[in-house]
Amino acid sequence: MDFLQFVPMSCIASSTTDFYWKMCVRALVAPAALFVLWLWPLSCIARGKPYERAVAVAAKLSLTGLEVITPSVATNVMQTFACSEFDDGWFLRAELTIPCDGSARRQKWVAIASMFIAIYPIGVPLLLFGTMYRRRGEINRLQQALKQNDSEQTEVISAKRLAAKASIKERRPSIVAAVNHSLLWVVRKFERFNPGQWPFAAFLLLLRVMQTSVLVLIPTQNLQVPRFMLPLVR
Repeated sequence: MDFLQFVPMSCIASSTTDFYWKMCVRALVAPAALFVLWLWPLSCIARGKPYERAVAVAAKLSLTGLEVITPSVATNVMQTFACSEFDDGWFLRAELTIPCDGSARRQKWVAIASMFIAIYPIGVPLLLFGTMYRRRGEINRLQQALKQNDSEQTEVISAKRLAAKASIKERRPSIVAAVNHSLLWVVRKFERFNPGQWPFAAFLLLLRVMQTSVLVLIPTQNLQVPRFMLPLVR
């Protein structure tokens, strides 16, 4: 997903482009990809054709793509604030030829990086939380059905396999409808959690972002990942 790690920046930018411009290009790739992705449902709406499936597919791919690239983009953006002190002043650790001074150019890029922080490390987890919060009733019912099935069958199965069971189709058609329609594109974010603990899907994304991006600001990165989240998984 983060193709800029493998594509030389000289292919898409001038060889004289510094870290600030590269950071900006990396952060703008996702919005550009989302714009192209949503052209399909928007065209369906404009032509008066059924658009529900197109919206569901675009939303699923958008949320998955944002979840995948957010940690790496956030880490790159946070490097804007990581400076080291030398004999002749403070310089950016990502590119030591860039001074961390009070110049107008530096302040402009700090403001741009702050905007990207609001979009990626903060905005994407909030988007995931808000999306699931709107469907929290359906999510809780589905989580309870999954937990009940695990207790009865002693087998952990996915929501998709649960909805395919004949007994569920007969007794709980709302579960089938939720998995196949309204929750199709977000179900994998919470199906492994215990009932009522779906918000931890957004929290885990935020934790993953912090474990990568925030560490950029710490000179000595001798930290261990806490394991207190394990009891939350069913």
